[in-house]
Amino acid sequence: GAGAGDRIWYKFGMRNISIYTVISVICLAVDVAGLWLLVRLGLAAALAGMLSYMLGLVLHYMLSVRHVFLPEGVLAAGARKRDRAGKHLGYFSGYFLTGLAGVAITGGIIAMGDVLASPLWVSKGVAVVVAFFAVYGMRKYAVFGGRG
Repeated sequence: GAGAGDRIWYKFGMRNISIYTVISVICLAVDVAGLWLLVRLGLAAALAGMLSYMLGLVLHYMLSVRHVFLPEGVLAAGARKRDRAGKHLGYFSGYFLTGLAGVAITGGIIAMGDVLASPLWVSKGVAVVVAFFAVYGMRKYAVFGGRG
């Protein structure tokens, strides 16, 4: 059976937030690569930050729905195709709206960093931490009803 450490790990959601963190790191790499590419192509830093965040958002949804928020198969292949599509649309809508909150946080922090003449990597770092915890909480409780 599961030991006390395993029960604590699951009770406080540490397993899921750990997986969510790994997924976030992967998507952050995509986000940061997109940010630097877009800035090098001449886009304003705040706009580039928001666009690269959106790229990471789509990848993040695909990975975290499967591995964090709904691993028990709510969207399993055995479900009817129309039911799966409807659930995906509902979940993605909520995921997208919380992602927009992350976009606003990211853009606001990077824009504030520009005003304060902060290096872009510092602004992005602050935006990553603030957006991570704010968006995870919104997704866990508002979108997926406490799962994850």
